Amino acid sequence: MKRIKLNLKVVALFLATLILFQGCTVYKSANVSLNEAAQSNLKIKIIKNNGDKEKFSKVELWDDGQFYGRKK
Repeated sequence: MKRIKLNLKVVALFLATLILFQGCTVYKSANVSLNEAAQSNLKIKIIKNNGDKEKFSKVELWDDGQFYGRKK
């Protein structure tokens, strides 16, 4: 009986760890231009010229030629 409980705990811990890793969001590490980022509907991390990093759920190119980022 003790052996069954131990096996169940190990399986439950493994499944819980697996579920936690599945919920993480991973950003693609490929560098792309703002035009390519605007065409894709993926989450985007932008590094500005001064080194600041910002995350956006989407980047859009408007008719005036400006890029606008949509945060969560």
